[in-house]
Amino acid sequence: VTMGIETYRPGFVVVDGLADLISNANDPEQSDSITDELMRLTTEYNCHILTVVHSNFAAADRARGHLGGDAIRKCETAISVTAKEETSVCTYIKTRDKRPNDFAFGISEGLPTEVPYKSRETAAEVLKKTFTAVMPTATDSATYSELCTRLMEVTGLKIDAAKKKIANATAKGIIGKTDDGVYHLNR
Repeated sequence: VTMGIETYRPGFVVVDGLADLISNANDPEQSDSITDELMRLTTEYNCHILTVVHSNFAAADRARGHLGGDAIRKCETAISVTAKEETSVCTYIKTRDKRPNDFAFGISEGLPTEVPYKSRETAAEVLKKTFTAVMPTATDSATYSELCTRLMEVTGLKIDAAKKKIANATAKGIIGKTDDGVYHLNR
């Protein structure tokens, strides 16, 4: 890698299989040495180096070995790629700048092609959808007991879980409560 970068001075380098550059991905000294060398090369030759580090089979969201942990700690951006049938879903697990949207791609005629992908919904988005189903119109409102009943009917929750969900939605500003105790959806 070093000789290729020094000779050709590319702006972008892909190392497909970072672990292949050392003999033991669990050896801290080797791992630190190769990640430090890659960082030196990016600085000295003003190039971006993209590396592939396989995930740990036991914990798919964690990079394998000391090398994986070291690479994640030192990288600018880390993306997890997960195959789902014919689609590869790319999820950002770390970025030092503003987090971009997750994306997906498939292979069409031998070339990668972006495919439609909707990121996982956040807990707040799911909560908002739930209360939108409970209070579907802009003028819809309910007392606490009416809201509990509606929520249990729509979701199948028990009373204690419904009360917790109302408290959570109120705390997150998804629903509001008037001075006379009537709840409404904040739209």
